[in-house]
Amino acid sequence: GILCVLLLASRQIEKQLDENSRGIDLVVGAKGSPIQLILSSIYHMDNPTGNISYAEARRLAAHPLVKRAVPLSLGDNYRGHRIVGTDSTFLELYGLEFAEGHGWDGDFEAAVGADVAREQRLRVGDQIYGSHGLSGAGDEHADHPYTITGIFKPVGNIADRLVLTNLGSVWSMHENHEETHAGEEDHGEGHHEEHEGEGQLVKSPLGPIGSGEQEVTSLLIQYRNASAIALFPRMVNQNTRMQAAS
Repeated sequence: GILCVLLLASRQIEKQLDENSRGIDLVVGAKGSPIQLILSSIYHMDNPTGNISYAEARRLAAHPLVKRAVPLSLGDNYRGHRIVGTDSTFLELYGLEFAEGHGWDGDFEAAVGADVAREQRLRVGDQIYGSHGLSGAGDEHADHPYTITGIFKPVGNIADRLVLTNLGSVWSMHENHEETHAGEEDHGEGHHEEHEGEGQLVKSPLGPIGSGEQEVTSLLIQYRNASAIALFPRMVNQNTRMQAAS
């Protein structure tokens, strides 16, 4: 009986891992642990290794060997469900369809996975408040609620447990978070403390790169052809400030 249970559990875990990574050939992010980069970007089970330049990421996404590049911006959560800043390529990669509503049209609008909607009893039109950090214990962003515009159909992978919004929302949220902390420090008793790793994403239009430095957490890469398997990761690791994890 124990052996049967172990075999069934092993197959279920393997199936879930395969579903979460299906269609993803490579993860590109900040230098550090490759395992940590994969766990945080594909399985959403660990903290990211840092942030990378959005300008560099866009140039990499335009490489001839890349078929699809999905940007991810992490840093907040809603009651333990990670809030992911991304674009429509995420929906294409994971085959997401709407059970209700539609995708976001602007900043501070979000679409939620089927598990999130069921567990938190969310409906289209509801407002939710994100919290700083990747667990449920961070400071709540009470000034900037997200409006739910859509609920996805179940797909049987990690997307069922995520809250998706646009990149601009994440940049705006973290810019405001840093301004609040800066104001608190300026009105204190002269004590200055740096919060390393916070607020690395800043607000800027989604169009051409301006003077402000935008950042994202990682890119999920899908190759255009098999020749990229040998060439592309080496090119990223040797010629850029980023890390490629297969």
